[in-house]
Amino acid sequence: MNKNPLLSWGKLFLLFDTFQICDLSSKSFTVGYFSSVCDYALKDFEKQNTNIFQIVPKNEKEKHNFVQFLGSEEFFFVNQKQLSNNEKVKLNNGDKITININQSKYQFIFINVKHQLLNQQQKQEASIQQKINQLDRLNTAQNEINNTFQNKWEHLLNKKSLLDLDMNNNDYPILDSTKHQILNLITKLQLNTQLKTFTSSLNKFNKTTDIAFIGLDGK
Repeated sequence: MNKNPLLSWGKLFLLFDTFQICDLSSKSFTVGYFSSVCDYALKDFEKQNTNIFQIVPKNEKEKHNFVQFLGSEEFFFVNQKQLSNNEKVKLNNGDKITININQSKYQFIFINVKHQLLNQQQKQEASIQQKINQLDRLNTAQNEINNTFQNKWEHLLNKKSLLDLDMNNNDYPILDSTKHQILNLITKLQLNTQLKTFTSSLNKFNKTTDIAFIGLDGK
């Protein structure tokens, strides 16, 4: 079986600019660039466990992915429906594609990568915004702790001695309530956990974003 089925696709016209394809029967990963006159350049990559047929339009205004079969000797099927000569069909996520070339059978699953990457990026952006909001609340609470403690502490420092403390009226309740306010806020916010979670999410988002942009460029 030919490792690179694209070399036998002389009569298959793909109406998009950039796509990624992997044969289910091999581990080779191929990226092809097609023009309106079917010229293409091929570059092979080794990729493990990739059993998908992927298409990424380079033109962001392109909303549909079409494939058109112009041959008479080869056999092209989409979801087990054979395409006739010059027939054009739109490919949707999850469509199963079968191509019979020179007594060899190639099977693919179509996935719109651009759509998936955009959805993934939007979810990650929403998650990061949530973490940023948590940090904002964290900073607000920290400032509240600092201000509360500082005000109460300055009030106590104004006392000349312990004998000046009004234990029945203002001063002792100030000490007791300040202690509990600080402990409750720290326990509720779980400062260390929030910071670690945000840092981890931010690092993960940065890595994924870099990969996503590489995929969208078809490189």
